[in-house]
Amino acid sequence: MARHALLVAVLAAGCTASDVLVLSDVHVVDVENGVLLPGRTVVVAGDRIRAIEDDFTAAPRGAQHLDGAGCYLIPGLWDMHVHDVAVKTNLPFFLAHGVTGVRDMGGDPEGVLDVRERIERGELRGPTVVAAGPFVDGPKDAAHRLVVETAEDGRRAVRELEALGVDFIKVHSNVSPEAYFALADEARARGIAFAGHVPRGMSWVEAAEAGAASLEHALTLGEQALTREALESDEAFERRMTEYLGGRGAELTAALREHGTAICPTLVGGEAIAVGSPDFVAERRAVNRAAKRIVAALHDAGVTILAGTDTGIEGVPPGESLLDELALLVEAGLTPAEALRTATLAPARFLGRDDVGRVSVGRRADLVLLDANPLEDVTSLRRIRAVVVGGELLTSAHGTARAAIPDR
Repeated sequence: MARHALLVAVLAAGCTASDVLVLSDVHVVDVENGVLLPGRTVVVAGDRIRAIEDDFTAAPRGAQHLDGAGCYLIPGLWDMHVHDVAVKTNLPFFLAHGVTGVRDMGGDPEGVLDVRERIERGELRGPTVVAAGPFVDGPKDAAHRLVVETAEDGRRAVRELEALGVDFIKVHSNVSPEAYFALADEARARGIAFAGHVPRGMSWVEAAEAGAASLEHALTLGEQALTREALESDEAFERRMTEYLGGRGAELTAALREHGTAICPTLVGGEAIAVGSPDFVAERRAVNRAAKRIVAALHDAGVTILAGTDTGIEGVPPGESLLDELALLVEAGLTPAEALRTATLAPARFLGRDDVGRVSVGRRADLVLLDANPLEDVTSLRRIRAVVVGGELLTSAHGTARAAIPDR
């Protein structure tokens, strides 16, 4: 791109040269098609990508310039199942690992909604937050719950959460079917998405038919698939998996596809709880193994998979655990490109956002620059050279964004 043409693009965006970041000679990762666009110059002005060209002359005087020769540029990653976003000390760790967007699945409404707004206003540096606010749950002695028991309770919860300003509604495990179906009806009438657990006394198929946007935690499916006999040998395990995938699993797949319901497996969360006595660990490992098989089958059938971690539970740290989740998805059978889509393009489409999820002109400048090709090896996502969040460059001389994220 000629220098004057670049300046025209910058001025048209209402920016000065000091607001411009030029990333030159990068391999742009086309996450949709799973291919590389080599030797590109990406021009960021303000919080948007303003141009992508296949040559480079000179950056405007006063602009930031990062030579990305030999590096790979991907869209910022999304973790679609986190908690504790209101704990502000977690925010730098998301960004340090390339996580520029999160879906907070329930917690302190004042804290998470405040953090969401402060990040949007630029008062805090952190990932974009999509927030549920308090859980909707049945009678339970736990914090940050809207307790529902009847159909009217379910409808009331939707109205209260809408007034609170949540982005969607998170349903937990103790909601009665009566309240669940009423909540679903009210949410649909008001145009508010709901997602979360499948309550006890209901099936995943029923939750999909009721209109759940996403269902969480594939380990629950792993538990449903296995019998005690299946834990005794590999042969019994394989026999049981074949029976499940051809029966209840096939019914679930059809329902998820028909109703457009996504699944957020949180495989890394399942791995984190596989600790304790040898018998318990062996059982949990079998359940996790079954969960991965089911997720792979759902993916192969065209069900939307969303990368998520359950960050907030013990052993699942913010940011780093998403990279573990993507590695587990590859272990389950997805290609690196397919796993990468679960944390980029799939969340963007699920959330109805056309401003994130890929590296292209006009989209928000949430970007991660890597030292290795993530389409060849998903562990390349750990080799971060720099992170760009809302057009702001975070980098360090040590090849990691972590040291460059100060308190704010």
